[in-house]
Amino acid sequence: MFVQEDCDPPPTPDDTSHNGCAAPYIHNEVCTYQCDDGFSKTGGDKQLTCDDGKWDGEELECKEDCDPPPTPDDTSHNGCEDPYIHDTECDYVCDAGFSKTGGDDSLTCNDGNWDGEELECKEDCDPPPTPDDTSHNGCDDPYIHDEECDYVCDAGFSKTGGDDSLTCNDGNWDGEELECKENCDPPPTPDDTSHNGCDDPYIHDEECDYVCDAGFSKTGGDDSLTCNDGNWDGEELECKEDCGAPPMPTGTTHTGCAAPYIHDVECNYQCKTGYSKDGGDDKLTCNDGNWDGEELECKEDCTAPPSATNASSSGCTPPYKHGAACDYQCDAGYSVKSGDPTLTCNDGNWDGAPLVCDPITTPAPNMVWG
Repeated sequence: MFVQEDCDPPPTPDDTSHNGCAAPYIHNEVCTYQCDDGFSKTGGDKQLTCDDGKWDGEELECKEDCDPPPTPDDTSHNGCEDPYIHDTECDYVCDAGFSKTGGDDSLTCNDGNWDGEELECKEDCDPPPTPDDTSHNGCDDPYIHDEECDYVCDAGFSKTGGDDSLTCNDGNWDGEELECKENCDPPPTPDDTSHNGCDDPYIHDEECDYVCDAGFSKTGGDDSLTCNDGNWDGEELECKEDCGAPPMPTGTTHTGCAAPYIHDVECNYQCKTGYSKDGGDDKLTCNDGNWDGEELECKEDCTAPPSATNASSSGCTPPYKHGAACDYQCDAGYSVKSGDPTLTCNDGNWDGAPLVCDPITTPAPNMVWG
């Protein structure tokens, strides 16, 4: 009779236990296997049978179950349930209003650990701001994390501050809003001025420096105008023409003015010693290239009036100014022979002929002879 061989003790795969068999392990003895608590079958057989000295069947393979899967912020998962056995796959999605920025769309239980990188979600942004006088491009709804909107100023406007782009950062727009100000039209060109230091386009804060043309001087306004959001700030420069050298009427001197003789400068006039005022103004004022006022007129004083023969004068005392009159009359016992009873000072000379008086003669009485 043929005798079947007994088996050695059965194998003990990791994380398993068995029952239903005991030594001696005779032919056809069956050992039943199960995974330890917290482990699940991933392969092999639940039973091994002693077959003529060998264990027939594939050893049971058990892998550790996983703890509940992670729950990254702003995500949800599906496709997996407790127990989370080896090779279980959990599928992740971002919550509404959030978008994926990293990680994996699924995690897989691998012998007690979740394989894969946790899904990372960041909040979407509201529509980007629209600063005045700007437009943007390069971004579309939904405005997900790291979305970048590029900004430019509208035509006729220029950048004065802020950033050329904003970036969505977990629900907020990072960066400073672009600030644009209106360009200015060409600057004004007041009469008799020129400007420099500014060029087209005349952007906000552009400054134009003004000067008067040669032969002109500033009488008002500002030396510069500044573009301020489409308008030129400041008062236009006002220039008036300088005057030539002031007139020098005969017998006069002037003070209080010196070259250049700019608008509104005053020259004060007076008669020279030995001259007296006969008309005109004591000052002339430069008015946009012309001297305003009537030129001072001075006439020469006269020396002492001439003496008259056998006559005396009255009505004049030194100084003998132009227009002064000396009245003459014959002494008692004299009568006018020639000349004028009045001499008048005329620009340094006495007009008229000196008075000449002769003694009054009495006719001889008629002699009567008897």
